[in-house]
Amino acid sequence: MFPCCVRARRRRDLHIPTPAVEDIEIDVRPSEKYIYERLPSPSSLRLLLFSPDEASILETFEIDDCPPYIALSYTWGPPLETEESIAAYTAEPSCILRLNTPHGVQILEIPRNLEEGLQQATKTAPDVYFWADAICINQDDIPERSAQVKFMGDIYSKCTGTIVWLGKDTSNLGEFWELHKALVPRIYQYVQDNGVDAIHGGDWTSETLRRNLRHPFIDFYWPGYAQFYNRRRWFHRVWVIQEVGLSPLVMVLCGETKLDWEWMGYLAQFLAITGLAGDRLFGPEERKLADDSPLTIMPGRQMVMLNTLRSKCQNIGTNEWRETFAEAMNLHEPKTASLQFFYNCLGEMRSSKASDPRDKVYGTLGFLTKALPPGGQVLIMPDYTLEIEAAFTETASVFLQNLPGLAVLSEVEARLSNCPYTLPSWVPDFNNPFHRSLLGYAGGIYDACPVDRMPLSIPKILGPVLELTGACFDTVTAYSSILAPLADRSLANVVQQTLEEIQEYLELSIHPNKVEAVPPYVRNISFMRAVTCTSMTSN
Repeated sequence: MFPCCVRARRRRDLHIPTPAVEDIEIDVRPSEKYIYERLPSPSSLRLLLFSPDEASILETFEIDDCPPYIALSYTWGPPLETEESIAAYTAEPSCILRLNTPHGVQILEIPRNLEEGLQQATKTAPDVYFWADAICINQDDIPERSAQVKFMGDIYSKCTGTIVWLGKDTSNLGEFWELHKALVPRIYQYVQDNGVDAIHGGDWTSETLRRNLRHPFIDFYWPGYAQFYNRRRWFHRVWVIQEVGLSPLVMVLCGETKLDWEWMGYLAQFLAITGLAGDRLFGPEERKLADDSPLTIMPGRQMVMLNTLRSKCQNIGTNEWRETFAEAMNLHEPKTASLQFFYNCLGEMRSSKASDPRDKVYGTLGFLTKALPPGGQVLIMPDYTLEIEAAFTETASVFLQNLPGLAVLSEVEARLSNCPYTLPSWVPDFNNPFHRSLLGYAGGIYDACPVDRMPLSIPKILGPVLELTGACFDTVTAYSSILAPLADRSLANVVQQTLEEIQEYLELSIHPNKVEAVPPYVRNISFMRAVTCTSMTSN
């Protein structure tokens, strides 16, 4: 049970009349479908008092005057990306939740995985209120959905804690958790004995891992570790980033097993820092997602990102937080920190998945609303009446007109051939999971024009048309292939990529379309040196 979590009022305190035993009549009529009543204000929310055996209760409160509650983070559909899980949850996708109302018992259809999660969460935290979006938001009321999505930052930041429900399936759980129990205490001890620099330095391999941590049998567990992460859909859904990023506490449930969130993050971070999360421990099949996507991912990468984001959200919204973030991002004015943080979070979500592409933007808005100063204007409002094109164009417009620089233009990628919508040429497809821009990966783009030295005019945007003022410095006549950042920084991989880069530079230098004349702003430097220096600077 979460600390400081006050038990909810028991049902006898909810003023629901209980008839005397001799007056009980059996109602054999079928229950009516639950009808949501409108929320009384924009700051209202519904909370569920779940009963595994009896009818549950759904009550309405104001967010600043509600009892302690636990938020649930889960997936709406199958919890696993496997044929068995998909078939089982497709055949039986939903369950019936019985709700006690002033009009009698009514029924509400909810996702099966949510019902299973409530059953298990209630064993962990009995007699407390829960918040779950599929129940506490009227999903058929578009205006309410939009209003509650805007409100999501408060819902998750003001809860007692969040329970992450990974599903009742426990496949690979044994290897996954045995690995944590075997390694995490040893890693703690290794750092205590040798210092944190011992983690960052050295050429870590599976052999040095076994030797340094004194555990000869850990190789047996790595395939299960990778499959545990890659098969579970929760780790790849867009909404979960906000749900755990803003929550005060996080508890993880898989079946009946409680997992330690901090341990999961610690091991994933260790593997990322040492480079072991790449192909030194995991083969291509183990790094491949279970949904037949061509995308490969380092097992545990999502945990690293989520833990990093949680640490960045400490004291979010305070003046000190905005000043610190602005300094870290080299922002000229702290007032832009909130929007810049939202922009960064949006980039982190590009590889996550959402059934509605607009949720790639709206699922991040909680970070923006919590980062703003009191009374700050939310420039992007969730609106599910907008088409995808309009939602993405509006988002890109806000970044261009309110952030220094034009970095968002570098996130425009080659359009997917099967994309069902058409965007203006300057608008990134925020739903594209590959997040590979025309200039490489947006996170590594070099900015040669610091905005505090070269103020830019505000772009003009008229519908789908973007109007910019600029100057022509040169013409690109040849280019090399995009070089991806190395996930594995082992000596062999670094040498291999360096040789590939040199080959690219040589091919570029003898390209038949290369410009022989040295540009007027370059003095006493050869063409080859100019190409090499430019490539090294931006890489």
